[in-house]
Amino acid sequence: MPLLALLLSLLLASPAAAQSDAEVRELRARFDLAAAAFRGGDAQGARAGFEAVAAALAPAFAAGQIPPRSVDERWVLYSSAVLMQSDLWRYHAKQPARARDLEAALAREAERLGYTDLAAAQWIAVGDLERFDLSDPKAALVAYGRVAELGKQGSAVDGALWNQAIEGRARTPGGSPGALADVRLEVPLTLEHVEATSLVVPHLRVYGRGAPEAAYGDFAAAHPRSFRAAHAEYARLLLPIVFRGDHVGDPAVFVAAFEQTYPDSLLQVTALQQLADHYQRLGDEAAAQRTRARLPAVEKRLRLPPQGDKARQS
Repeated sequence: MPLLALLLSLLLASPAAAQSDAEVRELRARFDLAAAAFRGGDAQGARAGFEAVAAALAPAFAAGQIPPRSVDERWVLYSSAVLMQSDLWRYHAKQPARARDLEAALAREAERLGYTDLAAAQWIAVGDLERFDLSDPKAALVAYGRVAELGKQGSAVDGALWNQAIEGRARTPGGSPGALADVRLEVPLTLEHVEATSLVVPHLRVYGRGAPEAAYGDFAAAHPRSFRAAHAEYARLLLPIVFRGDHVGDPAVFVAAFEQTYPDSLLQVTALQQLADHYQRLGDEAAAQRTRARLPAVEKRLRLPPQGDKARQS
């Protein structure tokens, strides 16, 4: 289970019951074998293993019996198995259309089942594949636009995911730079937001080859041309904010590294805002004000239209 998901399970008031069913244990063992094959360079064997795990859990997911919560072992197995197949098709087999089809199928199922944040994450992934790998900007804009449609339908889309979709709509050739006016400048640190972040990278632990904390960077390096890379690094900087302690690192260091690695990402605004809010919760008003004072310059560099105090408070 990703470290961020584990921390979330400690924070939830009513954590999901431990999965002890023999079938789930067997699927976990099969998943671990597939992950080992992946780390050992056996892409074909890994894909076969992940396909088997996903196929075994797909009917329950389609029936709405596996909610996308990172404390549900079945969800972690199912989503990780699907997304590992996508990674293998995209990055190893060099067949991005197969990856796109897998991601889109999960997006459609999530929409049908009413899993808004999962659907948003999946449509962004589809948009990235269409834009960067399949060179189809029109199809990419349609995929990014599905996230806006989710919002119009009255569903609350996680703020960071919403902004990633806007980034895609504004920066894809033929897109609308004016979409940046709809960026959400404030993304509250709620359990729902932490959970939405975990939904983007459920398969993160497969990429870890050392300390658990190192998995975030390893995952990001293995996902070029994907919003999941920046989201993995964003998840890492949330760790010391959600779960305070010296052993999880200094969030300011992670935020600074994020800014250098992803200078064009709208997640910079959210990262700085989370850091400022963190200082404020600690009672360090001076540090909070210094951090917030940096936001206007970052927003200007990212070419975000002036939105005033109202947008920052919304």
